[in-house]
Amino acid sequence: MISPTLEELFNAHFRSAAYVAEEIVHSKSAAEDIVQDVFVKLARMDLSKIDSPTKYLYRCVRNAALDYASTHRLRRWEELNGKEVIADEVNFDLSRDDVERANRLHRLYQAIERALKVE
Repeated sequence: MISPTLEELFNAHFRSAAYVAEEIVHSKSAAEDIVQDVFVKLARMDLSKIDSPTKYLYRCVRNAALDYASTHRLRRWEELNGKEVIADEVNFDLSRDDVERANRLHRLYQAIERALKVE
């Protein structure tokens, strides 16, 4: 199996990876920053040594989003100065529907990109 280049991985998966991150952090700009940071880290790696770069990308994005969400939630707690009520702003678990929606979105983006290349 030929491993995709970083550019191919970015072009094929940036939008859907950002969607996955956004489902966790509930912020489009934070989600895009998270995905960009993951790609910077991937740029320092040899992708050919990774069995499934696509799966690895999504795992890294999910983990980075969870880290961000956890830190954000901690800051929110500190801002409340120890009040007992904490707004549940963070969804730590992706439901099966979220994963399926991300996969459909990814397939849609791929189809659009293929159609644009044909023209």
